[in-house]
Amino acid sequence: MEGQDEEQLRFLLAHDRDPFCRWEAGQRLLRALLTALYAAAADESKARAPSSPKQSRTDESWHPSQADLDHLATVPCLAML
Repeated sequence: MEGQDEEQLRFLLAHDRDPFCRWEAGQRLLRALLTALYAAAADESKARAPSSPKQSRTDESWHPSQADLDHLATVPCLAML
């Protein structure tokens, strides 16, 4: 399932006969969604960041680790279905 685009993953999630492949497709879609949401929030945060070095440094200091993304990907997300 490596290198598949979102459309292919949605198809697998909806139609694959193998439950693990459906689950894996859902996990990859969720990870992509969470990464996109994080990027959008970070961009919005930077746009509104004050010019104070203290506050802008805080906005840029945290980035989700792979472990954070893996944990978030295990949370059920019905909005994607």
